[in-house]
Amino acid sequence: MENKKHVNYGPLLLVATALLWSVGGLIIKSVPFHGISVASMRGIIASVAAFLLLKNKKFSFSRAQIINMICYFAQSIFFICANKFTTAGNATVLQNTSPLYIIILAALLFRQKPKKMEIVACAVLFCGIAFAFSDNFDSSAVLGNCLALISALFYAGVFFTSRLPGVELHQSIVLGNAIYFLFIPFWFVDPAFKTAVPLDFLAVAAFGLLCGCFSWVIFSKGIKTTPALTANFITMIEPVLSPVWCFIFLHEVLGVRAIIGAAIVIVTLTVYNTISIKSKGKEKDAGRI
Repeated sequence: MENKKHVNYGPLLLVATALLWSVGGLIIKSVPFHGISVASMRGIIASVAAFLLLKNKKFSFSRAQIINMICYFAQSIFFICANKFTTAGNATVLQNTSPLYIIILAALLFRQKPKKMEIVACAVLFCGIAFAFSDNFDSSAVLGNCLALISALFYAGVFFTSRLPGVELHQSIVLGNAIYFLFIPFWFVDPAFKTAVPLDFLAVAAFGLLCGCFSWVIFSKGIKTTPALTANFITMIEPVLSPVWCFIFLHEVLGVRAIIGAAIVIVTLTVYNTISIKSKGKEKDAGRI
């Protein structure tokens, strides 16, 4: 009797995550609030929703868990603010320099030597990111670009620490977003609150539920069975689709170099995953001999 093959749904869950994340830039740019206001409203809604979905209400406060929580919170607020100062395409593409940080962290902390394929993939990916970054160097976008790069470091930290022993990302979603309760006073000095319409608040609520809670719950399940670097490459579907949504609905146009950069990211992602899948298939076949 043949053994049933175990199907790993991790990568598929990460694809769904990336699709949900990709609408984030569109919502951030559609509402009139300051980036900190958007981040805090989204975070509070996501924290409450994630807490209600959490089965085990006993929280862990191990060092790894706290670092994971901080990384989750930091990547979120820096990314949301970045979208307010630069294009959605630039913000998402620059945030996805995170594979470079993952390789560096793995080498420094675990003496894990990167494979040649990973080095080549990241080198080509970096070229695509460089094209996107060079497309927007005007003064109004410099701050946004820098915030996106800072977000990338913490974004890598989420991927890197999520697989450490004792870390429950779902708990980090609850605790990390709970930090946003401290930002409520900022709402009262945000002038956009005086002119906002109900639809603006509904958009932020949807942002919190879909992008802040549901997507990260799916991510927390997918990341458990997917290698950190592979997971990071899969979720780079987000920087490809995010500027597309903003172009369709907000008429935000990307420059030629940004489009070239996005194309390089797509090709790199496709080639890397194709080679990776074939390589794993050969390893399994060799193991049966």
